[in-house]
Amino acid sequence: MQEYINTDRQLHWLSQEITKVIRAYLPPKDDDSHTNLAFDALGNRITGQWVSTQHGILLFVLELSPLQFVWVNRNQEVLKTIPLIGKNIREVRSEIAESLSGFGLDTEPYEKKLHYEIPEYGFEDKPVLPIPETGIRLWADFRALANTACMQVSEYFQTPSPIRIWPHHFDTGIYIVPNEKTGIGFGLAMEDAMAGAPYFYIAGYPAQGKLHYNNLPHLQHGKWIVGENWSGGILTLEELLPVSYDQREDILKIFLQQTLAWYLAQ
Repeated sequence: MQEYINTDRQLHWLSQEITKVIRAYLPPKDDDSHTNLAFDALGNRITGQWVSTQHGILLFVLELSPLQFVWVNRNQEVLKTIPLIGKNIREVRSEIAESLSGFGLDTEPYEKKLHYEIPEYGFEDKPVLPIPETGIRLWADFRALANTACMQVSEYFQTPSPIRIWPHHFDTGIYIVPNEKTGIGFGLAMEDAMAGAPYFYIAGYPAQGKLHYNNLPHLQHGKWIVGENWSGGILTLEELLPVSYDQREDILKIFLQQTLAWYLAQ
């Protein structure tokens, strides 16, 4: 599990550069969704959003293997590659700024600090190290599983919802409003003090008042957490790690079926 956590942290840190790019050149939105990222399982990469440049509409992405930033066009042709291994973050940012200038973009908006902070992981001032392939595969498998599960929830309610990575907390998630009573948030989060491991989460947000987590059903997989700051169901990756990908899908499906049934009954 530690290899997954280490990969999560390094990709969280590097992905902030994508967020800085799209924040700089996309119209701002009140919910900050203009800074959202996504995991592209087909391309094995973390993507930003399309940016208009003098060279057309381009996408800035972080390829996971090899670890590098890449600019691509609508035809997925690579226009610029920025290798990362062995470079410190100042060198990386300098090359990103150079690429922005090359595409006719003013670099000043990119160079501004983000409006939030992420945890310090201890490697920020060191050269970028390669991520072991086993860590990349494990991370990609779980993020692909998160994408699939988010899509299944959306299809269950026949309510389209974008599946995005929120760059601040780096969770893959969706928010669904299935009826007039409540909204439901579901996703895959990084390790934190509450769960003690990376975890899938689900929580309800009523249109009026607050949910009372009474008479909670026993979950076949995962558990309920009822706290002052957050309440909902969680399923840690530690429970999923020992089994096959297909079994992970089945366990996650049971977790969703049980928790969603309770939320819809409230």
